[in-house]
Amino acid sequence: MIPHIKLRARALQQQHRALFAAVFMFRFALFLLVAFSSFVAAAFLRNDLRVFAFGGCAVLLVLLHSASLLGEARLFSALAKEEPVRFRRFLSAFRVRDILRAGALFVLSAGVQTVFGALLCIPAFVCVALLLRSLERGLPMPTALMFSLGTVAAAAATLPILFCVHTLFLPSAYYLAQGCGVFSCVTDCLRIGDSDLRHLLRLQRSFFGWRVLSLLLVPLPFVWGYAAQSRALLFSAMNLRPMA
Repeated sequence: MIPHIKLRARALQQQHRALFAAVFMFRFALFLLVAFSSFVAAAFLRNDLRVFAFGGCAVLLVLLHSASLLGEARLFSALAKEEPVRFRRFLSAFRVRDILRAGALFVLSAGVQTVFGALLCIPAFVCVALLLRSLERGLPMPTALMFSLGTVAAAAATLPILFCVHTLFLPSAYYLAQGCGVFSCVTDCLRIGDSDLRHLLRLQRSFFGWRVLSLLLVPLPFVWGYAAQSRALLFSAMNLRPMA
């Protein structure tokens, strides 16, 4: 299933190269705009105003990024369903109401993921605290080494679970694009079945090599579009819809 989806995503990316490029360049231009605004604030504003300026830039970045995710969900979902699409479908997410809804969803889902992450990291944090406390009391080297290995193992065991939690919330923007409410998007993500979650995890893992390659060779537009369209095709194949 996953290889077939990725092949189709690659074909759609090739077929709509101009559209993918326009979306990527638009997002990149928004990022540059916010980065330039931050630079201006740092260079020309007084110290007491810089904090407010940086805070405003951070809020603006979250809102624009959230709207971009919603626009991508609308665009790539339409491509997955073989509907005729234009760039304005992506731009439709930048209406004030949609921007606020997308921003609220981003903050809420990020908050839920942070809470889950903090709870999942408690064993690793406890191991680190006990290790540091024991080292202060002069723990013997062999025992300290074994304790350190156990701490590393606890941290390593937490990472896959954190990855799973992050993957669980990937469909949130697609639920929002289908007209689901902000809170309902989060609860619908939490209700995704084990079978669908396994497909999502498998797709995410399959792009690990591509992301490493993008860090080395910087083919960011290709990897971004390839992964985003693949997710949209998978969501369409799984028929993920808001719960009644």
